[in-house]
Amino acid sequence: MSDLHIEISEMLEAGINIWDVEEALDIARKWNFPLVAGAIEHDATGYLQLVESWFDGEGVAA
Repeated sequence: MSDLHIEISEMLEAGINIWDVEEALDIARKWNFPLVAGAIEHDATGYLQLVESWFDGEGVAA
């Protein structure tokens, strides 16, 4: 599992809606998750595609 995957997984476990780019970015900044924040800031669409490929709609690792 990559560090980015771990950051996103921790957000999911805390009940954060990782599919809401604004919420995910805000939380990533507050929690000092630079990989999530950087991915969203660089390419929000790419971030969502990555999340979709890793997790299903219920937040379970694919």
